[in-house]
Amino acid sequence: MNSSYVTGFNTGTPITESPNFYQNQAIVGSSFTGAYSLTANWQNNLNTPFVYIDFYEAGPIPIKEFCSNGDIWLQCRVYTTRKNILVAQLKSTAVNSFTLTNGVISLLYPASKISITSQYKIRIKIFEAGTTKYVQESSRSSADSSLSPITTSSIFSAYADKYGSNRGRYETNMFLSFNPSGQFFYNNLVTGSFLNIVHSGLSQRTHCEIWVQN
Repeated sequence: MNSSYVTGFNTGTPITESPNFYQNQAIVGSSFTGAYSLTANWQNNLNTPFVYIDFYEAGPIPIKEFCSNGDIWLQCRVYTTRKNILVAQLKSTAVNSFTLTNGVISLLYPASKISITSQYKIRIKIFEAGTTKYVQESSRSSADSSLSPITTSSIFSAYADKYGSNRGRYETNMFLSFNPSGQFFYNNLVTGSFLNIVHSGLSQRTHCEIWVQN
């Protein structure tokens, strides 16, 4: 790449959040109801540049409203199925910054807590349309300790089997019902997601089965 085509983000804090999305402890899949903005700035003005943002696994999960203002953006795409990515094109022919805001739309934290700490960041790349100019990427990290797995006991219930009995010498069956409320169990090796059932106060356990209903 010709070095004369390479510019960089501004020094200091080229990417800022207001407020810090992970400033408070949050449970996976929960909502962030306050106003949020993400701002980035770089050194030189560019002509209708493309903005590529990878939110990784840390969130916030991007929404179309981030870049739907036609006075500011020419194009806007948001992907959230397997990756949290926003790709958009600024309308200005001489621009060196942008700001994303959610307005009155609530944002969501990711559906699971990933175990790879390096994924808790926002990475931004800028490309100038119609040229080979490339603005070097910049990123902002978040604390993975601020995101917690599901911990509330209100989603877990135990029921006696209607065909069972507590008569002597007859083992009582028990149904364990778990409602993850729209959350997902991703690859355990990557995300650390798992369902942990701890039995206490039981005198005997001879058989255990776990059924998962999609």
